[in-house]
Amino acid sequence: MTKRVRILRETDVRAALDMAACIDACERAFVAYSTGGAETPAVIHLDVPDGGGEVHVKAGFLHGEPFFAVKTSSGFTGVDPPAIDGLVMVFDARTGAPAAFLLDNGYITDLRTGAAGGVAARYLAPDQVERVAVIGTGLQARYQAEALRVVRPGFTSVRVWGRDAGHADSCVDDLRQRLGSAVTVARADDDMAIYTDSGLTLFDISARTVTFNQTLLFSPATAGNAVYVDGVPVTSAQNPMATKTGRLAGLAAVRDNVAVTYQSQLDEMARGLIEAFAESDQSAVPSLPDAPGLFTYPGAPAMPASGLVQGLAGVIAINPSVDPAQGGDPSLLRDGGIAGPAYVYNATGAASYADRLNELLGSLSGDRTFDTAAGIDTTGSLADFASASVSWVEAARQTATNGAEYQTTLVERTSEALSNATGVNLDNEMSILLDLEKSYQASSKLIATIDNMLAAFIAEIT
Repeated sequence: MTKRVRILRETDVRAALDMAACIDACERAFVAYSTGGAETPAVIHLDVPDGGGEVHVKAGFLHGEPFFAVKTSSGFTGVDPPAIDGLVMVFDARTGAPAAFLLDNGYITDLRTGAAGGVAARYLAPDQVERVAVIGTGLQARYQAEALRVVRPGFTSVRVWGRDAGHADSCVDDLRQRLGSAVTVARADDDMAIYTDSGLTLFDISARTVTFNQTLLFSPATAGNAVYVDGVPVTSAQNPMATKTGRLAGLAAVRDNVAVTYQSQLDEMARGLIEAFAESDQSAVPSLPDAPGLFTYPGAPAMPASGLVQGLAGVIAINPSVDPAQGGDPSLLRDGGIAGPAYVYNATGAASYADRLNELLGSLSGDRTFDTAAGIDTTGSLADFASASVSWVEAARQTATNGAEYQTTLVERTSEALSNATGVNLDNEMSILLDLEKSYQASSKLIATIDNMLAAFIAEIT
């Protein structure tokens, strides 16, 4: 006769067992053990030093049952992560032949421990349980509460306490799913935890350490320091835990993104002005490079490099050669020669000479190329670029304003909803007060009427 051995994996075992049936089975086993109706040999303990592990072998048989079981469980802490495993082997109690191997991954052990707690609660817990305290946040916090729910189904509140706030939160979430919406589950003492939108803890039982090294002076190439919470940067774009909302994120965005981009736009406008008003060699055979004209900078007489020149907007200035306040001659703007005699356009000195001014106007209105770091159109006139920069700032302001208005409205509506649900609504309270006043007036009239009736009745009988 062919022997058949069933092999059940964890999903099969979970589908076949429920807490109520396990509590009843544990109770029968306890009774059998206490009355001599069970066989439970000593536990075999095996150390496996090479893997930092230990193995336990346990067996049991209830008299009159068709099967007996042998369980092996192991824990190897020498590997990372620690490995915990095992299985239950079921044998035919008549022949000793294997009947089933349960590859449950320790689930039966966890469920049986919770069921044993359920047996104890069935006989030792008060008949009426309204509130439950769970000390600890491990697996048995779940199974013990689940078992109690079977034998004392009336409780409606569970409070969880654990040494690790994160584990306590996970336990609360798990118990809410296990126990259903009819039971309120929360952390002990209803304590508060505050997290960033990225999940970083700011406050949980105690405030986390926040550090920031101030940067006293910013140059165009200076990168601002990050704000750290428990050593984790929360304002660094490279950090996946960086916060994306709130005042801190907004200020960091202005410092690290908006201000940097706007600085690039101003630098590009400064470069455009220097290039638009630059003078070229007017010699018969030009040999000198272009040089700054009306607008100059510390790097003159060389022209600024093509592309973005960081900080240029902070150092651009009117050329002293054409500034009357500095002893300069404004007519050089018409005639040329700001950069030197070789750059004179109006060689005859004619007062009606306008070619150079027209050339400057054309240069201002002509298209030029701007660096992509400015974040706006890279081709266009200097006037168009300046206009686009103003529009970019306005768009950033409008986006920030809309976001702030949305958040403010959200907070107001949420606060109103919370007040209506749990707090004091002034309109509702005034309405109730008026109802009470009307009720009091009616009661007063009724009492006065009854008093008059009693007085008349007494007068008649006396």
